[in-house]
Amino acid sequence: VRTNTTHIYKVRLTDGRKFVFNGQVDKIAGLGSALQQQCAAGMLPRAREAYQAGERVDFGPFSVSRAGIAKGRATLPWEQVENVELRQGVLHIRKKGERRDWAFAMASKIPNLPVLMALANQRFLR
Repeated sequence: VRTNTTHIYKVRLTDGRKFVFNGQVDKIAGLGSALQQQCAAGMLPRAREAYQAGERVDFGPFSVSRAGIAKGRATLPWEQVENVELRQGVLHIRKKGERRDWAFAMASKIPNLPVLMALANQRFLR
């Protein structure tokens, strides 16, 4: 099965400079993977610290806090989270006992997605 996948990576540095990498860059998928790993490695400790301090950590349409994972005004408590997974470019959040997703969003709309995934999976899998 062949899919049409477009890779676009937007990077904003702490000094405010912005860079966009797309399919015009050779081996964009490999570059994207490396960017995600490095960004997550740098951001995850700060996000984890904020979470543990009781703060809400925002990721575009989603946020995480000690109360659970939220999309908009709705919050799903951690003890009710079945799983948080990325499939075919879409983040799916499933509530325990439900057949349908509690929430979902396109990965491209979620800033710092690897950090969100790491926080969510560390939190509810304990």
